[in-house]
Amino acid sequence: MTRTERYKRGLAMTNRIYELQEQHRWSDEETSLAFASLDEPLPIIVHTVAFQPVFLSQGSPSLIAKYAPLITTRGILGCYLQTELGHGTNVSQLETTATYIPETREFEIHSPTLTSSKWWIGALGKTSTHGVVQAKLILPGGKDAGPHLFFVQLRNLEDHKVLPGIVIGDIGPKALAGFSPTDNGFARFDHVRIPKENMLSKFAQVTDEGEYVQPPHAKLSYGGMLYIRAK
Repeated sequence: MTRTERYKRGLAMTNRIYELQEQHRWSDEETSLAFASLDEPLPIIVHTVAFQPVFLSQGSPSLIAKYAPLITTRGILGCYLQTELGHGTNVSQLETTATYIPETREFEIHSPTLTSSKWWIGALGKTSTHGVVQAKLILPGGKDAGPHLFFVQLRNLEDHKVLPGIVIGDIGPKALAGFSPTDNGFARFDHVRIPKENMLSKFAQVTDEGEYVQPPHAKLSYGGMLYIRAK
């Protein structure tokens, strides 16, 4: 089978598993076991293992209330954008920025260099509509508050086209045809604005005026990364 055929077959497998879940009233654990029995690296795994749990564990109550029903029913599909072309998963050296703009109460997500391109992100190349983006929080006055997580829409929900200001692509075949059903991709952001509420702010926050509210423990900001590495 070609890579494209394996990708399409993977989507069909995913749809069938969820049909069976509804038909037989499987629990989440039983559904996970069904996916594991396929022994196929499917794009939906990134949604259920990385995107969804990080969003639910790090998001504010209001953000979770707004988007959790869509996420848990796959009305939107997500990925986790941490790894960068120049720095891998070295979080302290990531270059993507999220600059807070108090005048409009927005964050501006930006890829300032080629090496800041998000790279090797599972389910990004073709599948995901949204992503959790790891980026350096830049406060008014230019203060760098370090890496934080942001909820970013990547594609239009009507026609699945990539949104303005974002460049997304598929990185192509992997060595020895590995992970063919999973669309590992790359992304670059050109001053993309998102609402202030889209910062995953369960622990650390930014006030409307741009003041930083520290989390109870500094390492809580790395919770998403630690969860994924543990999985």
